[in-house]
Amino acid sequence: MIEISAPFSHVTCPCNPSNKRSQQKQRDMKAFVFCLLIGFASAHLGYQKESSAEKWCAMDSRGPKNLKRTNVNGKCNAYTVCDAPEMTLAYTSALAQNILPPVVINYQVHGFAKDDGSDPIVTAEHTNEQLAFMNEAYADAKMSFNSTLLVQKNSFNQAKTVVYGCTYEDILNKEFNLDCITPETGFGGDPEICIPNVGCFQVICSSVATCNSNCTTQNAIATNPECACFCIPEIFQCANSSIGNGICNPECNFMQRNWDGGDCCLANRTQKTCRDPSSPNPDWWGDELFKTSIGSSSIDHLNFYIANLGPNGKLLGVAHFPWMDGVYGMAAGIIMSSMAWGIQGPFLGDTAAHEAGHCFGLYHVFSGVSELKVWKPCEDICYESTPSLLTGDLIADTNPTPINYECNNPPPCPASQNGTDIACETCQLKPWTNTPYTNYMAYGDDPCLTHFTAQQHGRMRCYVDLAYQNWTTDAVTPGTIVIAPNATSSCSTVTLTWAPPINRGTGTLSFVIQRTPPFVNGIKTVGGMAYTDDQVQVGSSYTYSVKAVTSRAAQYFSPASTVTVTSQ
Repeated sequence: MIEISAPFSHVTCPCNPSNKRSQQKQRDMKAFVFCLLIGFASAHLGYQKESSAEKWCAMDSRGPKNLKRTNVNGKCNAYTVCDAPEMTLAYTSALAQNILPPVVINYQVHGFAKDDGSDPIVTAEHTNEQLAFMNEAYADAKMSFNSTLLVQKNSFNQAKTVVYGCTYEDILNKEFNLDCITPETGFGGDPEICIPNVGCFQVICSSVATCNSNCTTQNAIATNPECACFCIPEIFQCANSSIGNGICNPECNFMQRNWDGGDCCLANRTQKTCRDPSSPNPDWWGDELFKTSIGSSSIDHLNFYIANLGPNGKLLGVAHFPWMDGVYGMAAGIIMSSMAWGIQGPFLGDTAAHEAGHCFGLYHVFSGVSELKVWKPCEDICYESTPSLLTGDLIADTNPTPINYECNNPPPCPASQNGTDIACETCQLKPWTNTPYTNYMAYGDDPCLTHFTAQQHGRMRCYVDLAYQNWTTDAVTPGTIVIAPNATSSCSTVTLTWAPPINRGTGTLSFVIQRTPPFVNGIKTVGGMAYTDDQVQVGSSYTYSVKAVTSRAAQYFSPASTVTVTSQ
């Protein structure tokens, strides 16, 4: 039990804000969320953020990859007040009741061009196309966007490929990093090589000894789950006489062969061959270095960084969750492949909508099936067998689904593979039906993806209020109080208590109370979050709603509560 300090000294909260879901099923919805929000207010609207060590990026073409769902205080991904099921429902209901105001979010679009301004990575035409798509995709959440395009002239940077999650230090220090195992980096420079009878493979597993004993494409992964081996036979075709001969020899362009003695990084090179991170201008860089070179923080706008995105152009986008460290820094925002920005070929704008969904707190629709413990997904606390606000993507109007790249329901899992084969990625034998394969947070092709759900709209609006108030065109006006006030009656009076809005605007909060039938003087304005109404009659019913005021008043009142006055 938590005693809340003044002005809530009379309120005892039957929950623990630091363990937001531990007793949720045993609590009345209003009391539970009210207590959450009071704890939220008493902490000055601060919120817990995930450690920056929990890196995430796109699993194949859209994020997250390397993200395994996290157990927070024994529950599935309960990071902030917006992860409480009741908050998702409250915001969803507020949208349906039309008591959430529209929000306009500012974003900047960044990219490089050559020194003379030619060949920009990102163009105004594609940026305008993308803006139109974003405004359409988010319209039902009453979200729209302002876009500003900023292109920097730098030929070296314009030509570089961004390798997400990898740094120059990872290569130079010979540190194992799966994100560095790409052709752009020379497969990471990992010095451990195993040479089984069937060929040459670079070891990229946590246990080199284990993989060395059984490193073949046929059985290494199946036998040793921690192992994965990539074939790079060229490294053993490099002749010592070729190193440093003034010609870039691809078979020698690896750390194990001293990057061909520098021949692939000559200043007059005409192709992207420089892998050596110690050279003055490698043809690749990590995402954080790329973003910080642009130098735009995320304090008052969302950043879209448009780039040549590796590995091999297969990665389309990577975003930053709102609870992660550095969410307002230069390393946050969304990094996008230039080929998926705007309308180009098979790309219609869906990738940016998908990645922005992550920024606004959404998970993949398949996260409760395919982003769990790799070998025992059914035992994961986030496994989603039925639609749920507590597991999976924390959204109950998206049915569970495995990862699916097709524009139809995925096939059922064969009984012989159920729960044991990573490729199957399912723990159920029944067919997958009514799966959300047309949802923006799925992995289908752009023409297949058409919508967010109502609860996804609600969850995103909660995170806009929680984390991104300064990204909007109105950072002053407080938001709607989405939970109805708690109204009780005793001793011929009515006592009201309420929580503040998650978006509290700028300035000192006060509150306006609206009553039906009305107060004698119309409305009441109070400074705290509690009020006792003694201008009532026993046996009569009264309806109350509240809105917040700073220098400006919230546009809408909260949902209403009705109470009948008693004399006891």
